[in-house]
Order: sequence, then structure tokens, then C-alpha cells
Amino acid sequence: MDRDQIFIDAFADEGGDEYVGSLRLNYLAQFLDALTLDSEDVDPESVDEIAWSFESLAISAARTEKDEKHVANLAQRAFQLRTVLWTSPERVSLYDLWMLIVSGVLAQKQPELRLLLTGERIQELETGEVLEEWSDRVWSHSALSLAMLARKSNSWRDVDNGIAYLARLSELQREGEASLFRESPGADWREDKQKCKLLGLYHIGEALSVLGSYIRTGAPESVLVTLQRHSENARLLLGASGDIELERIGESIEPLATAMAKSSIWYNTSRLSSAAREFAQQIASDDHENPVSELWWSQREALSQSLLDPFKTAISVQMPTSAGKTLLAEFSIVQTMALNPGSVIAYVVPTRALVNQMTRRLRRDLSGASSDGSHISVEAAVPVFELDPTESSLLSNRPDVLVTTPEKLDLLVKSGHASVRDLSLVVVDEAHHIADESRGPRLELLLATLKKERGRRCRFLLLTPFLPNASDLAKWLGSGEGSAIELNWKPSEQIRALGHWTRDRKEKRYNDTLELVPSATQPSNWDGVVMDLGPASVPCESRQRESMSASLAISMSERAQGGTLILTGGPGKSEKRAQQVADQLPPVTRATCPDINLLKAVIDYVENELGSEYPLAKTLRSGVAFHHAGLPPEVRSLIEVLLDKGCIRVVAGTSTLAQGVDFPLSSVIVETLKMPQGRGEKYRPLRYSEFWNIAGRAGRALRDRVGVVIYPSINKTQDAEFRQYLEGEAAEVVSALLQAIMMLDETRPEYNLRLVRGNPQISHFFQYLAHALKVGGFEAASAEVEEILRSSLVFHGLQAEDREVAERLVTWSRGFMEEFRSSSLLGVADVTGLSLPSVGLLSATSPRIFKDPEFWAPENLFGDSLNPLMQVIEVLAEVPEMSLAPSDEAGGLNSRRVAGILRDWVSGKALPEIADNWFSHSDKPLTNAGRYLFRDLSGYLPWGLGALQLIELAGKSSEETSRAFHVPAMSFYGVDKIESLPLRMVGVPRAAASHFGAIAPRFTSFQEARAWVASQPASSWGESSTREFSPTTLKTIWDAVGGSTA
Repeated sequence: MDRDQIFIDAFADEGGDEYVGSLRLNYLAQFLDALTLDSEDVDPESVDEIAWSFESLAISAARTEKDEKHVANLAQRAFQLRTVLWTSPERVSLYDLWMLIVSGVLAQKQPELRLLLTGERIQELETGEVLEEWSDRVWSHSALSLAMLARKSNSWRDVDNGIAYLARLSELQREGEASLFRESPGADWREDKQKCKLLGLYHIGEALSVLGSYIRTGAPESVLVTLQRHSENARLLLGASGDIELERIGESIEPLATAMAKSSIWYNTSRLSSAAREFAQQIASDDHENPVSELWWSQREALSQSLLDPFKTAISVQMPTSAGKTLLAEFSIVQTMALNPGSVIAYVVPTRALVNQMTRRLRRDLSGASSDGSHISVEAAVPVFELDPTESSLLSNRPDVLVTTPEKLDLLVKSGHASVRDLSLVVVDEAHHIADESRGPRLELLLATLKKERGRRCRFLLLTPFLPNASDLAKWLGSGEGSAIELNWKPSEQIRALGHWTRDRKEKRYNDTLELVPSATQPSNWDGVVMDLGPASVPCESRQRESMSASLAISMSERAQGGTLILTGGPGKSEKRAQQVADQLPPVTRATCPDINLLKAVIDYVENELGSEYPLAKTLRSGVAFHHAGLPPEVRSLIEVLLDKGCIRVVAGTSTLAQGVDFPLSSVIVETLKMPQGRGEKYRPLRYSEFWNIAGRAGRALRDRVGVVIYPSINKTQDAEFRQYLEGEAAEVVSALLQAIMMLDETRPEYNLRLVRGNPQISHFFQYLAHALKVGGFEAASAEVEEILRSSLVFHGLQAEDREVAERLVTWSRGFMEEFRSSSLLGVADVTGLSLPSVGLLSATSPRIFKDPEFWAPENLFGDSLNPLMQVIEVLAEVPEMSLAPSDEAGGLNSRRVAGILRDWVSGKALPEIADNWFSHSDKPLTNAGRYLFRDLSGYLPWGLGALQLIELAGKSSEETSRAFHVPAMSFYGVDKIESLPLRMVGVPRAAASHFGAIAPRFTSFQEARAWVASQPASSWGESSTREFSPTTLKTIWDAVGGSTA
């Protein structure tokens, strides 16, 4: 055991860790403006000495080139103690500032450090007492310069100011030092402590000047050698100054400056490709919205662990939420584009919301990112299992990066679409979804297909916040050429707590309180500590849990920089909770909303789209929103944008929002530990991985010192439920097919409609085999069946778990191929996403009229008579993969009602009118109409319509089917004109799409369509809708979503 560990153990044995934990808790309580019952007294001198004991070990470890993780472990306690001193009521000194930065940088706590340096303390030191001594002025300028270089806020202004501090010193140097060095010839200044002090500080200043230049520009390249020279001189000279604090400054300058240089973006990209270096220049430029000046420890470590190694076929990156995975993916994209010019990169995300968000971010960051300065084009595929001719044509001018869902990429790959023909990299975000029971099999088998058919030409990058067996997945996809990167680093502290209402008998009221619960990242002595947040904001006569949740959300939103999410059990609860919160909050103003004009435009848009009585417009006026599947996609996207901009303080949503979108949250209030499973099914427990994917979003880099996860509780049973839940662990990610296959008996399952209905996971597996059969033919596929299976994760798992079942699966697969070797439906089934039995059902039960292209003409399907649509819906309703009946429908499917809803949607009717026509009997007509239309109808019907057309119109000429094949997209986007489709695909609101569609030219690419929309004058936007929008609303809405697929 080394001396560092001996010291750490001895410190813990003497109660040191508990002491540090108590002080840290007081610091966090101060940030949350909360009272704790027990507070440790702070003795500044004792705290300083304890901190220095750890800092000196960290400095020594850094000098002996021990790894950054070891150094950080030593410096972490020191930083926790320094934060307490920095935020205490006591006056702080330049020494306190310097040592706070030393400990924060060495502990790899730059995000929290940068937040601490934005407070008033820096200003107090800048405007403090006038310094008469020249050496004191040099010291002050140096310390304040370091603060600017470490803070890095206001774009590059801080760094520029830090450099300017030192430049002013040079201007005043001759005047300031004249009296000190006026001496008789032959005098030895090295015996003069004041002169040693001044010269040592000069070297500090020189080191900081070099560091500032390097942070700003990446020059000089020999920065570490230069820093070492000045730092060593400073250490020797300040060591002879007789000032103990300056001696410590001298000891710390080399590891501090070296660590800051090594964290800069220039240092970490200096050995990458020219394209990656160009990308670094771009994201660090003054023109970038938030210039990137440094990389977090997690990002640096991932780059050092061969993230960009082109010889690794598969790499999995496991890092907590907000630790910087997306930037790593962007570097990988740029590097891949440089090595494989002309290829395509697929960025796969699990939800429609993430398609929109990632498209906007990648467009912003990658614009102009190639080595020649040209744009890397980023497009979003429409997130529905159907390929419209318009979309197909626009995607044929293929983008460099395609953002899509697994289902859509599966369709594009199997149809051989040009946009994915030359895939060089597939980035899978939220890769743990591969274990999801419903959607996991398709993702797994998509990756297996790419692995088998593209070979080593296509690489895989899996991103996830938790993947306990990440190396297994990398090994599977990489076929021995995989690598797993697992890093557990978060940019901010996080606490978990039970939320209570506690009676204040003296004041005769209830207070919002937090009772901390244990976790792996919290000291044991925090367990049971109560933080008092003050009076409850919601009337609490009944002490209902829902009211407590709303009150806690208000308390947290008043204390934090980011938003507060309330995770509810369903859409109705989300709406109710948002209204409860909004009722207690004042309207937002320009002072509280960073983009008041956008907020006003969104409110106007919501009132026109959903009606003035719909509660969302009212809650938005107070900076509160709800988000669920019953809202139009454009409205959901706008709520996400408002959250990101800081215009929404509280959002109540379901797990779909929380798991699928990345936005700034300071706190998460978890009302339920159960998840709805779908229509007619009971709730199931919230998986550990799902919980932490939601809870992990609390506490964002450079926004919060601490994130808070709260579970409202009104009794001891609920307390125990949450405590027990937190003791669980994320399960290893295994194939969602594995359990289903293990449960089958030795008899080969009959591949029929019964199997598809009862075991959809197995159905997905047989679709994978059908694709292999179609591509290779029976002879080749049958001979290579084991190789085909080996590409799948399920077979990879079976070989390890149960070789007998693995062999049985080989036998089953050969039998399946034998049975369907001559099926005429193989080809069409492969590009519909439906199982062979379902395709057979559609082929057998469809009336002859379906083979007439004129039947599918939009004016026939969406005309005055509902009969044509009813015929289609009645056929599709029998398909196991389809779920077309509204959840409030009694007695089975009402095809007339479904047809009427779809016709009204396509004809342009607003949601309130659709709700009045078809959901007037419902307790929540608008919510239920929206949920059915945007979750069920738009998800299933375009898919079913497209599949049915492919089956029935096979062999027809493109001239005959040119209009018919647009019907699925018209159903998805809610427009009745083909010309409106490209406008909807680039995010033009539905209310304006008809106007612009009538005057738009024919587009050859999405980029061209967006450029045309962007060129339209404000007057054209004002005339674009017959509804009563403000003249600027629709243009503002389109600008906000950035033209991505809405």
C-alpha cells in the first residue's frame, strides 16, 4: 500500500471523511437555500490545513506523473473543503482563490469550479483595498488572471481579460520595481526575501501568460516545457520568500498550469487528423454560440482510450448523462468522414423527439466541419416505418449524416436506399435500448444485419449512460475488434432525497423538506439529514402526494439555474400537475425569460392549434409546461426548445420525454416508480436503467453545482419503497430475444399469425432470417445459417448460456428457410417491416379494388365518402402489428370513426375540431384525441398504408403509382396536397404548409428546401394561414425548430 492510501485510510479512521462530508452538506444546503438541523462549525485555519495536506499529496503525485484519476482522488477532498471556505461568510483572500482553483483543477471538477468563480467573490477581490506594494499588485493581478483563465465564461472574454491583466503588469513593471532593485553594486538579491518574492511572482505571471496564450490559440506547441521552466523558477524563488502561503503557490503552479494546458481543446486534438483539428478550431471559434475551450476529464480519457481508432470495428462508450458523449460522437463523425470521403454516417436514436434534437445539434456543430471548410450535411429521416417518394427523392441527394430511428434505418437498409448504401459508421445513442422488449429486437437485428452484410467497412459506436457489460456488446459487434470505454464521471454533484411536508408548529404551517437517502456517491452520514426548504407553496390541507410534488417543484425551480422535471404516471397527471404549479407562480417577464418573443409566439401557436381554453397556453405564461404523446409533434419540439433556452421553469411529463430528450434540468421529481405498458396492460416496475436515465439528468454541466432527485412521500411505506429501490443495480444488457427463445420447447415453432401475436420478439427474429434468405437465396443462406445467426446478439448470448438451445435455434432456422424458400412474398415482406404471415394475411384478404392505383388516389381516400378508407382500415385492423382502435373504443374497432379522424387530420382541421367531431364523449376530448392521433394513428396507419400499397400495387409502373405512394406521408403529416409534403418534412408548421406548397419550386434536396423556406419574406409568412396567428408567429416557430423534421 502506498503512502497516499495510508494517509487516506488514516484520515477516514479518524472521522475525517465524515467531517468533510458534513461541511460539504452545509455547502450544498447553502446553494439550495435550505436549512439543516445540524451544521458543522467552520474553523478556516483548520480547514485550510486539512485541504493543504491533500493538495500536497496531489501535487506530489502529479509531479511523479501518476495518472490523473489518482491525482483527482487525492484532490477531491481538498476541493470540497475549499468550496466551503469560498462560500462561507468569512472574507476570502487571493490565496483562497488560488487554492480553490488548484484543488478544483486537479480534482477534475472544472464545471463546478467555473460556476463558483462566477459569483460575487471575484468582484470583491478585484475592488478590495488599494495595494501599495508592487509585489502585492503583481500577486493580485496574477491570481485574478488565473481566475479568468479558469472561469472561461462569456465566450472567450474571460480568457482575453486574463491575458490583459498580465499585459498591464508588463506595462507597469519598470515603474513598480525601480525602488526595490535600486541597490549598491555587488549586493546579492537572492538573500532578499522581498526580491525573491517579486521575481517568483514574475515567473508565475510569465507562466500564466504562456498558459493564457495556449488556451486561447493553441500556441506555443512546446507549452509544457515552457510552463515547467517558469514554474520551477517560481517554486524555488517563492520557497525563499519566507511567506508560507506563497511557498504553497510556488509548489502548486507547475501541476496546476500543466493540468489546465492538458485539458484545453488544442492539447487533446493536436494528434488527431487534420479534419478533427479543423473541427476543434470551429467549435472553439468566437463565432460559435458556446465556444468549447476545454474537454472534460471523461472526454479526454475516452479519446486516450482509442475512441477514434479506425481499426476498432465496434466501440461502446459508457458515460453518465451530461458527461459529454455527444461531442465525442461528433469527433468520431468528423474523423470517419475524413478517412472515408463520400460515405454516409447513420446516427440512430430511440425516439422521434431525439431525432429532432440531435438533428438540430449536429447541424449546428458540424456546419463547416470538413477539412476543406465545407458543410457536413445533416438530415433527419422521417421517423415512421414508411418511405414516401418525396422523402426518397430528397434523400437520394444523400446527406453525410442521417439521423434516424432504428425502424426507419432498418427499412432504408433492407430497401437498398442510396442514402445508406455506403455506411461507414453507425452511432447508436442510448444503446441500452437494445434490451427493450418491444423495440430492442429490431435494433439488435438491424445491427446484426449491418455487421454481416457490411463487414469491416462499417464501424459501430454505442453510446449509453449505463451498460454493465459494455465489453460484451463491443465484442459481439466487433467480432474480436471491439473496445469498451467505461467512465464514471459526472460534471456536478447529485443528491437523492425523499420529499416530505413537515409541520412547523410554531408558524402553524407545513414546510417542504428533503430527507437525504444513501447512495454510492453520498457519504454515509448524510443518510436521514433533513433540509428545510421553507413554506410549502401549494395548499396542503389534505397532504396529498400530488400537491406535495407540485410544491416541491416550485421550491426547486426557485433555487436553480435549470428547469425542474416532474415525472408523472400519464398524460392526464402531467397536465394536472403543470396546472397546479402554474396556479402558484406569477407570469414570466423579460427578466425571467431569456427569449420572451419566442415564448409569446409559442403561446400564440398553441392557442391557435389547440384552442384558447387548452391549459398549456395558460401554464406557459407562468413558465410551466406539460409534455406527453397527446400533443402535436411541433408543440412538443417547441417545449423542448423553450426548456433548452431556460424559458420553462417546470415541466411535467411522462417517461417518454425524460428518457428521450437531452435538456438542462436542475432537479427531477419522480412521482412514480412504475411505467405504463400500453393499452389495456398493467403498469410494470420502472427499470433501474430507466430510472437513472431520467434521474441522471439532474445537475447539468456549467449550470448547477448540485442536481437533486426527489421522491415525494407521505408515509413510511413510501419512504421504504424508495430506499429499497435505490439499492438495486442496472441489469446487464442482454438480447431481448434471449428469454423468449429460451422458453420455447424443442418443437420448432410454427411461423404463423398466432406466433406473431403471442411472441412478437420471435417474429422479429424470423424477419431477420427472411431478409438473409431474400438477399442470399436458399442455398447460400441455408449453408451459412450458423454464420448468419452468429451475427446476432441472441446467438452470441446463447453460445455462452446454453449451447443446446443454440443448436436448436440453428435447426429451427434451417427449417424456416426450407419452408419459405419459394415464398413470393419474401421481397415485399422485407421492405414493409411486417412479418411474412402478416403480409400473407394482407395479400389474401385485400379486395381486388386495392390493386387499382386510382383507388389509392388522395382525393378518393380522403374525399367526401369514408368508405374507401374504412375498407383499408378494416383490412389493416386484422394485422397483429397494428393497433388502430382508440383506447376509449368499446366493442372493437369502429372503422368509420378511425377513417373520419384520419380524413379530418389530412384535410387540415385543427385538433379541437377533430376532438369535437370524434371524442366529444371522452372525459378529456382534446388530450385523448391528440394521444390517439399523434401516438397511435400516425405511428401505425402510415406504416400499414405503405405496406398494403407495396403488396397490392406491386408490378405497377411509377406513372400509375406516383400519386398513390404519397398517401402514407400525407396521413403522417396531415396535409391534403402532395406539394405540401417537402415543406412539412423540413419543419414548416402544418398551418403554413399548404400556402408554401402552392408556390414552392421542385426541390432536389432537404437542404435546398430549407434554404427556400428561409428566404421567404415575413409578409409571406403572415399570409400563410387563414387562422388568427400573429404575423410573425409561424416564422418564429419555424426558426425555433431549425428546419429539422418536426
